[in-house]
Parts: sequence; C-alpha cells; structure tokens
Amino acid sequence: MAYAYKAQDNLLEFKKSWQECLLKAGSKKGELRVILETATNWKWKEESIEALEVLFRSDPSNDDAYNALLEHFMTEGDTDRTLQILERRVQRIPDDKEGKNNFALLSLISSANSSIAFQFAKENYLEDSLNPYFITTWAYALQAQGRVDEATTIINTLAPQELKNSRRAIYIAKVYLAAGLINEAREIMKNIEEEALFQEERNLPQLLRSSLKPPLE
Repeated sequence: MAYAYKAQDNLLEFKKSWQECLLKAGSKKGELRVILETATNWKWKEESIEALEVLFRSDPSNDDAYNALLEHFMTEGDTDRTLQILERRVQRIPDDKEGKNNFALLSLISSANSSIAFQFAKENYLEDSLNPYFITTWAYALQAQGRVDEATTIINTLAPQELKNSRRAIYIAKVYLAAGLINEAREIMKNIEEEALFQEERNLPQLLRSSLKPPLE
C-alpha cells in the first residue's frame, strides 16, 4: 500500500502506511531487512535511512547498518545524530576501540560529552599507545584540558610519515600551535584536506591560519 500511496503522491497516507510497516516489523531483523531492501530498491532515501535506524536500534552490532548510518550522518554534517549512533554502538560493544575513538574525537570537536570523551581517549591510548589515531586523539584531549606539554610529548611519538596524515593534520597542528611551535604547526597545516573534514572541523583551519599570521606592526 505504501508504494501505491507514494505513486499517487498521497504523502499523508504514504507516511501512515510506512510507519505501520515499521511498527509491524518491530525488532524482527528479517522483516526489517526486507523493508530496508525494498526502500533501497525503490530509491526511497529518507525511508531507507529510517529503516536503517530501526534496524540499528534493534541490533547495534550490525556492522552494515552502523557503517551506512555513520557515512550518511557524517556526510550530512549531522553531529548530534552521528554521536548518537557512536554512543549506542560503544554501549553495546565496549571494546569497539575505533567507535570509542571516533566518539571521543567528535565529542571534543563539538564540546560535548567532554568527560566521557576524555575517558575513552585515555583508555584507547593506554591499551594501544602505538596507534597513530589513538595518539592524536589523546594528545588533542590533553590539549583541550590545557595540558599542552603532555600533549606535545604524546604527538612527538608519531612517526614522521604519520605527522603528514591529512585526516589528523588539523589536530596535530592545533597541539603544536597551543605549544607555541609555530613553524611546526605551519608545516603540518600544509597537509590538511578541508573537503574531507567534519562539519565541526571546517572552522578550525581558518582559525589556525589566523593564529599563525604575524602580528601587525
């Protein structure tokens, strides 16, 4: 019926019929997958995302739903929804270190969940102090708390090639700038690819560049 209402452009009845389908499926994974596949095949983008959310809520360990939702909300720049997905994931899978790292970093950027973000960043670093992503997030967390010397020491454990990583360059530059290491920060800034940044990250390059400008005479 939903398809017929959609074809008739009867949006009110379509929404009603669609919600009835989701309610009827409940948490039954098999039925939810059929609904998701149907919405995807019919190119119903909004309904596909809604079906993915229902499927993910019923099973946060579902990697396909998790990754699809992350990609969608990150592309849309929807920080709140991205954090909700990450939070539900790590609640269900506490040893998902990548999920914890992403939750910590995005929380720090958006000044949300600061205490949990700091805890996750620390835990990941203590468990794997050689992981360059965990190193960067932990250093950024320390810098956010004003512990600049510690943050710089941590960042300096990165291998030279890791310092040039475009995805993490903005955080490394922030740590160096906070430490007064202007030349190092300026060099790292060359590696930033702004088109790949989160919505909350996109103001940081300009702020960093403004801080790197020499003072007016």
